[in-house]
Amino acid sequence: MTVIATTESEVLDFATRWARYGGGPPAEIRERFGMTDREFFRQVLDILDESARDLDPAQIHRLRHVARQRLWLKRVT
Repeated sequence: MTVIATTESEVLDFATRWARYGGGPPAEIRERFGMTDREFFRQVLDILDESARDLDPAQIHRLRHVARQRLWLKRVT
């Protein structure tokens, strides 16, 4: 698998842009970031846990909710 180097801000920008729709499409995540949607949303949670101090608390809450929901859905399917 090819891993494309991305910055934390690129990951959070993408996650934020797609949050209102429940997260980005798996195909677009794979194409843009070179990872599965499971890996992507795990990375979103890691970034939020480690270095998202500049974000609005409501935005952090929303992104965490979407990421956890997507990870849960992947666990079930």
